Amino acid sequence: MKARTAELLRGLAIVGLSFLAYAPVRDAGFLQDDHPIVEINPIVQRADWSEIFSSDYWGGVGGSETSLYRPVTILSFALERGPDARVDPRRSHLLNVFLSVLASLALMALARRIGVPARTAFFAGLLFALHPVHVSVVAGLVGRAEILAALFTLTALLLQSHAGRWSAPGARAGGAGPVGARLAAWGAALCVFLALGSKEVGLAAPFLLLALELGFRRPLPGMPLGRFVVERAAALAPSALALTIFAVLRVRALGVFPGLQRPRLSENVLVGLDGWSRFSTALAVAARYLRLLLFPHPLSADYSGNVIRAETSPWAPLPFLGLAWLCLLFALALAPLWKRGRPPWLRASFASLVFLVPYLSVGNLLVLVGIGFAERLVYLPSAGFCLLCALALDAVFRMDAPTRARARRAAWVLAALAIVALALWKTRAATLDWRSPETLFAAAARAAPDSPRAQFTLGKIRLDQGRTEEALRLFQRTVELWPQFSAAWYERGMIEIRRGEPDLAGHSLEQALRVNPWHADAAAALAELRLASGHPREALLLYRRAARLGRADVVPKMREILSRAGASVAASP
Repeated sequence: MKARTAELLRGLAIVGLSFLAYAPVRDAGFLQDDHPIVEINPIVQRADWSEIFSSDYWGGVGGSETSLYRPVTILSFALERGPDARVDPRRSHLLNVFLSVLASLALMALARRIGVPARTAFFAGLLFALHPVHVSVVAGLVGRAEILAALFTLTALLLQSHAGRWSAPGARAGGAGPVGARLAAWGAALCVFLALGSKEVGLAAPFLLLALELGFRRPLPGMPLGRFVVERAAALAPSALALTIFAVLRVRALGVFPGLQRPRLSENVLVGLDGWSRFSTALAVAARYLRLLLFPHPLSADYSGNVIRAETSPWAPLPFLGLAWLCLLFALALAPLWKRGRPPWLRASFASLVFLVPYLSVGNLLVLVGIGFAERLVYLPSAGFCLLCALALDAVFRMDAPTRARARRAAWVLAALAIVALALWKTRAATLDWRSPETLFAAAARAAPDSPRAQFTLGKIRLDQGRTEEALRLFQRTVELWPQFSAAWYERGMIEIRRGEPDLAGHSLEQALRVNPWHADAAAALAELRLASGHPREALLLYRRAARLGRADVVPKMREILSRAGASVAASP
């Protein structure tokens, strides 16, 4: 009874401190991709399950990325609809915090299940709940994809541990009966399906289930090996079925297999690299993640453009650090092979796999993903990192050592409290940046001054506020950082038109069309300039271009030019 009360108090501490850290997000509203995916998404508003499971992630709003399939995430927003078929952002933000709390509790319970001491498991769960690198996931509504994938992956592992006798050395003993074991196996399968349908990183779930079985299952004394293998295969069969069903649904929705992402250079600098340069830059990305996990400052909502620098050699400082970090994780993952299955090494091995397996799907090492670097991508891998940190803290203070136990325990508690206090302070401070688009992108521009999107978005906000000169400087900075940013060229041109600088405006609009020939607004604005400067033929061509791109409002202008200029202009190509 005393142990259960202590576990309940630990769980309540995670709940209370999580809501304290993320309290400012309750008034955040819709930010960034929340607008298309949640606020105005007709698929969310209709809440048709068959439509949700037969559409790609951006299908409701016509996004260009058609290789993402996240029906469980879309369904979670659809289930939140109010009487007006809209999602209340305040309630949705609170639900995000609650789901992140559940993921933290699942990590704590899983740690206990594999034999981690109670206070160590509590520290791992609390660190996961409060780690500042998770702010972009919890504070942004679309970060729910990451939270759900992590929650269902960790829950699947927890349920799978109950699918049969749990007798591995060092693990928490006990197991469900035959009926309970079968229910646990099917529950794990359901969670695998839900993790896969939440985000692509959920593909780690079935591999981690296999790692859990290999690491923490042992045949009972006297049980034939063949019977043990058949029994464990039967326990994993429901999850294999879940993976198959999801793959079929995904192929039917997307029409392709496997349907890899097509990243853009502005989002992922590795797209423009190959060979050793791509490999070295991917290693440098791993080092950057490690730095943020160890020292989460500064944090940014955007790392587009050239924020992540290309590397040319794996022996440069950042790539070498990333290589050393990944090699350490691989060594820990294989440690039980030469440590003869000693419990501490089994736990460290599993924790390293919880980081490694999902990271390989998002770290641009095996395949390129849509984003080169983002704090949200490391949400599920960080569960393994937090568990490793808790185990490392135990190793440093030798909690199992028989001598000077009280002093070691006191030192452990002080160190853990210091880490948690710092994490809580930083997370709450970072959460304040997510109160509005202005605070978010002002912080992003400070943290990542080389991010063209941060500069551009802040420029748009300043323009809406009437601070035209500041907006112009930000748009200029955007095109200096990323000359292919057509929207920034266009906004700059429109400001120059209002300032009575037609020559500068013409140059800016021409640049917008050069880097994006499908920019209808730029074509129409440039046509106005050409017409005003006495070039009706050029204006007509540009108006035609804008009309073909969807600007039907320019047709009367075209007719006016034709009626004035006559057949010579009408015959132009």
